[in-house]
Amino acid sequence: AQRMSGLIRSSDTLARFSGDEFVFLYEGLTSPGDVEILAHRIYDAFAQPFELAGTQLIVSASVGMAFAGPGEEITNELLFRPDMAMYQVKRRTGGERKIIDIRDALLIIDDRSLEADLRLSLANHEFHVAYQPIVSMQTQRIEGVEALLRWTHASRGPVPPATMVPVAERTGLIGEIGTWVLEQSCRDHTSWRHGHPNTALDLSVNVSVRQLLSPAYYESVADVLERTEMDPTSLILEITESILIEHGDRVLTMLHELTALGVRLALDDFGTGYSSLSYLARLPVQVIKIDGSFVGDICTSPGRAIVGAVTNLSHALGLVVVAEGVENQPTRRCARHRLRLCTGVLPRPPDARRRDRRSAGPADARSARARSGCN
Repeated sequence: AQRMSGLIRSSDTLARFSGDEFVFLYEGLTSPGDVEILAHRIYDAFAQPFELAGTQLIVSASVGMAFAGPGEEITNELLFRPDMAMYQVKRRTGGERKIIDIRDALLIIDDRSLEADLRLSLANHEFHVAYQPIVSMQTQRIEGVEALLRWTHASRGPVPPATMVPVAERTGLIGEIGTWVLEQSCRDHTSWRHGHPNTALDLSVNVSVRQLLSPAYYESVADVLERTEMDPTSLILEITESILIEHGDRVLTMLHELTALGVRLALDDFGTGYSSLSYLARLPVQVIKIDGSFVGDICTSPGRAIVGAVTNLSHALGLVVVAEGVENQPTRRCARHRLRLCTGVLPRPPDARRRDRRSAGPADARSARARSGCN
């Protein structure tokens, strides 16, 4: 206790927690690196043997520490976490340390809470599908829509897909959620087609790697097409380059099976991965979607060269090209001379909106973006 007392400042606190356990409460630390320094000091304090009745004793210390960050409220969590970390050290060997950043720990707790909410929302049908239009830059007409999963949590509010999808993939829920999105969007499309039998409209739906690697995915798509009476030639399933790089041959087999159903395939976010252009010749894809990071630079010489090269190669292979992320007038002007279709949130001309009202997309394309486009 005397040695440990020499490690604290007047603003710090040292207390016996229970038995041979002591607690340091240090204030004014700015980073986990400061905690690491304090851990070294504690070990240095135990480096010298203890004299007891003429006998030298060597005592080791197991140290668990937690960092709450500047300005964070001191809660029971600040006691629980270092205690848990200390026992994890004891289970290994003595004389070690383990540091937990409370901010990271709270993120893990929130992640687990999000997982539970995700399961509950799926069971209670709390998701919905929004539709982003795919627009012709020449005619200003909507030629297709992309189905986008949306989740508005009762207390969290709108949960971004970038937050939701990784949790769904890790827990295995992505398969069930993906099937729901496919079926719901197909039902919306079929309903719209019944009301507008003479107007064509493509429906694009994103597919995750876990779905494609599931042996049951082919049957799942086939069942949805049958149940919803969806025209398979109007359905486009979107995949990313990373799927091909990591799971090549397994994915290729599934892709060929899916095209046998009559559906088309799109390579999404093209250019952001590391796949070779030779993939375009090998893959049974019919649509290339150029990533918005390239489209956004189309007004520069390098940007024009990259987009032009991808477009020319795709057209030579008989592929349809879609420009993603056309969201301002300069980009639109530069892109419309090189590309036919695009997605984005650029406000559309009034005459185009009037035409769209006469031929609204699935479920009246219920999305804030359904009334906007990129032309």
